[in-house]
Amino acid sequence: MSTDFDAIIIGGGPAGSTAASLLAIEGKHVLLLEREVFPRAHVGESLLPASLPIFDALGIREKISNAGFVEKYGAAMVWGNTREIWSWLFAETKGPYEHSYQVTRPEFDQILLENAGSKGAVVKESCQVIKPLVDDTGTVTGVEYFDEQQNLQMASAPITIDASGQQTLFANFFGLKNWDNDFRHLALYGYYIGGDHLQPPDQGSILIESYENGWAWKIPLHNGKSSVGLVLDESWGQEKIKQFGTDALFAGEIDKLVEIKNLLRSATFDGETILIKDWSYLTKQMTGDGYILVGDAACFIDPLFSSGVHLALQGGVLAAAYAVTLLEDPQLARSAARQYEATYRRRYGYFHELARLFYGSNSSLKSQFWTERTISADDWSTQSREEFVNIVAGNSPEGYERVVIEQGHAPETFVTAIQTAEIERVNRATKSQDLNNQQLVEGIPQLIEGARLVKGAVLGSHKYELGYILQTDQRPEGYPVITPIALLLNLCDGKRTVEQIAEEMQDHLSPDGNEIVTMVVEAVRNLLADGLVHLAAD
Repeated sequence: MSTDFDAIIIGGGPAGSTAASLLAIEGKHVLLLEREVFPRAHVGESLLPASLPIFDALGIREKISNAGFVEKYGAAMVWGNTREIWSWLFAETKGPYEHSYQVTRPEFDQILLENAGSKGAVVKESCQVIKPLVDDTGTVTGVEYFDEQQNLQMASAPITIDASGQQTLFANFFGLKNWDNDFRHLALYGYYIGGDHLQPPDQGSILIESYENGWAWKIPLHNGKSSVGLVLDESWGQEKIKQFGTDALFAGEIDKLVEIKNLLRSATFDGETILIKDWSYLTKQMTGDGYILVGDAACFIDPLFSSGVHLALQGGVLAAAYAVTLLEDPQLARSAARQYEATYRRRYGYFHELARLFYGSNSSLKSQFWTERTISADDWSTQSREEFVNIVAGNSPEGYERVVIEQGHAPETFVTAIQTAEIERVNRATKSQDLNNQQLVEGIPQLIEGARLVKGAVLGSHKYELGYILQTDQRPEGYPVITPIALLLNLCDGKRTVEQIAEEMQDHLSPDGNEIVTMVVEAVRNLLADGLVHLAAD
């Protein structure tokens, strides 16, 4: 029996539930199919502050706040140039949020899933999707699944969102998955009751401790337990599991730790040791005719920087926006798909390159695990180094790259490149502020080399909209710009002065003459500071 929906979502985790809620809020008829029955166990308890505004958009900020989850104000590590614990706080990054949460995933994920249902999505648990339905043109038209009674069913929709997690249903079906040889790991984890935590202000922080065979985490939870896990080399770990079994290997490796072991002295191990594959991957494409991939169904990166849930939540927002665009403005769908992929890959790329740098610059240990992952200047092409610098310099709201550079032993070329980029950014900002208004009025602005203004899909409040994008070689997905700024950029041809640009803009926008000059001067000042334009005399 075929049932028609506006959108079908596979998976009720953070990505799927987020997308379902936002689509339902927009009045779309949504079917969410989840193979398990919630609440269900899941690892990945540590959240990032950048996820908090998404809770606002979903209308669950108060529920999250009232759930009693441990507030996480930063991170603590035993890694880098010293074997002592060092920590940093989110407040040091001067971002808008000073904390996030350490959540119990069964409770957290259920809040998200129930929210999707309360917003109007049709949520069906214990439903296993078998495969996508594909028509003669190669377009996905829906899914085939087993319902709660194990009856085979079909559902159709113009767009299917694969949020199936590491099951990667569509990636496997279409052969899209590329494994990442930089991060061939496995993880063992379990839960401890009781024990101690770090001292304030780090009592709610995740503790990451590197040791000879990999690294470990300890996350304090509000239910009196701590999530404790190990990340090990995949080949080495599988060999040791064959010799000792998962429980004995886990206990033996925890015993090799120093700081985490000390905090667990009075704790009791609860339950069983869980083994999961921690082998990173990235799909060749995240969108296709009739479908889109999101969360771990699109990519998976090493859990070092708690990026998994954050990428899933952000991806759910973007996937919902793409689906709304496809349904309401199909002519813009292809442009929206390109923007979705570029944005998602950039965010994945940040955490990927940061993790690579983290593993490669831990100089405090000389074991096989860490020496095999040491990076030198020769391991990074000039292009890779430039891409990393462009990603992290002045752009990350979390500030992770600063602590990695400061505490680790990164290649000197990398440290120099980061420092140079920061100095250049500060110098641009200082120079732009030092210019008086008259100097700017007489200046001749010009777009930097490789910059281009194009029309395309721009993320709006709930969908992609046709707008203007300033693309650069360093940021191909571009910067969305409002119409007046687009007009200004189009006139920055290296021939017109700011005064002449203001005069031409006045003809188009018709504001007061003095007002338009002030607006153009300040806009050019900001564009100079951001390194997107320069004055022809520079």
